[in-house]
Amino acid sequence: MTDVVIITPNDDRVARQVGGWGAISAKAFNVEVVVLRTRSQLDEPMQARHVIWFGHGLRDALVARRGRFRRQREALCDQGNLPKEGRIVVAVACSSGDGLGAALAETTRAVRAYVGWLDEMSFSRSGPDHIGNAIIDGVRALASGASVYQAVEIMRDGLERAHSEYRAAGNHLAQMQASYWKSRLFVGGDGNACMDEPLSS
Repeated sequence: MTDVVIITPNDDRVARQVGGWGAISAKAFNVEVVVLRTRSQLDEPMQARHVIWFGHGLRDALVARRGRFRRQREALCDQGNLPKEGRIVVAVACSSGDGLGAALAETTRAVRAYVGWLDEMSFSRSGPDHIGNAIIDGVRALASGASVYQAVEIMRDGLERAHSEYRAAGNHLAQMQASYWKSRLFVGGDGNACMDEPLSS
């Protein structure tokens, strides 16, 4: 079994929908999604070798929203707790690829590979969820032994199909969103890494 934790804060409507993608993806790894909203809850889950996050992100952290109207943000995963030898991080979240991912996977090489997005992302919360299906397919591929590059290509191909499906349906906003998800996808570090390969001795 792949040593992975799938985390979502599940703290607002957007995170709940994205967390649903996580719940579907988790079945491929034979694990349950871990719902966490405070950093203090992460000590045990972060012992896992690999981390997949479904929720909110900032340039420097993966965050939970707290407080009235969910305006406060608490950093749950960042450069303080994500570094681990051989770790692959997949962050289905806004913005973290631009700062956190590049720092961890390329500047400090504190993780082996990082998949994330470079900007704020959005998606339609009604109608067919073609964007979600593309992300789920890529994450599931990691559970089947695909490399990071292979999983990302599956996501990109799925997002291209999503673009076509939305265009055919006349949903121009979702069509543009699918293209943006594809164009702003970030891969840092060793794209040939696989989640099920052993650590080098």
